Amino acid sequence: MDVHEQVNQYKHDSVNTASPEQLALMLYRAALAGVEEFQAKIAQEPERGLDLSKSARDILAALADNVNLGHAHGQKMRDLYLFCWRTLLRASTDVTTEGVDSVEAILRNLIAGLEGYQRANRVKPLKADEPLSINFAG
Repeated sequence: MDVHEQVNQYKHDSVNTASPEQLALMLYRAALAGVEEFQAKIAQEPERGLDLSKSARDILAALADNVNLGHAHGQKMRDLYLFCWRTLLRASTDVTTEGVDSVEAILRNLIAGLEGYQRANRVKPLKADEPLSINFAG
């Protein structure tokens, strides 16, 4: 197995063995990277607006589609993901970064909040009736 295959296998294994919260962090970080790339390149490549925001929009759409609506805050999270998705879509089609700072701030806050939650709850067991994750149904 060459190095490229080993890296791909590591990524595959990381995703398959991650907790729902770890997966959410991976997705938040990937969406944030996509937003940052969009902001950095949209002025130089305005014709690629939709393409530049595609990865971040795809992640936000997947998060919205898979949010655990059985969680007390599930609908709020879905609405937040969709707000971010719409803001990026609008910025992409209008060839602007207007409003994109709010998406970046939201993603940074989600990352910080989830990291804090994981640190605080590392050793606390879940209650039997507690939903496993706000981010993923099931």
